Amino acid sequence: MNTGKNKFIVTVLVLAISLVLKTNTVSAQHHDLAMRGPQPEAVLSALEMVKTVFTDAASVSEGNTIWHVIKNAKGKLDGYALSSRPLSKDIIGYKGPTPVVLILDKNKIIKKLFLLENKETPGYINKVKAKGFLDTWNGKTLKEAAQLDVDAVSGATYSSTAIKRNVAMLAISALQTKP
Repeated sequence: MNTGKNKFIVTVLVLAISLVLKTNTVSAQHHDLAMRGPQPEAVLSALEMVKTVFTDAASVSEGNTIWHVIKNAKGKLDGYALSSRPLSKDIIGYKGPTPVVLILDKNKIIKKLFLLENKETPGYINKVKAKGFLDTWNGKTLKEAAQLDVDAVSGATYSSTAIKRNVAMLAISALQTKP
């Protein structure tokens, strides 16, 4: 690929992943409010998302449709970001698609799951987060993530089931391709 095309791809990736995210934790003092309704949403770029895991990350570049390479300021590989957005149009939660991003270390171990912009009811997503559901895959390999049988979150069944299906589909797709 030429440099212009690389910059375009990185820009498209950043725009795609920088859609509205919800924070990945609900503080104890805001727990009751979080369960009643929407919380302020965090808008993170792909790099900001990655920096929550790899603080010295300097770039995120597209390897292929699924795999995105994370490098630090020295140009060394820190890990990978995988987005289900291009694959998840048909995985529907309560109100629509619920795409996710998985951040993996260089050994391809899942470090963190992010939920991308979606139309789910904020109260349901807050239940999912409050139950620690998004942390279920942390520390797992892609193979383990693909096979993990996770119970849905009571009161947020459609949303949590869609997230689970997104992670499994993304893990299976990633296992079938190379970074």
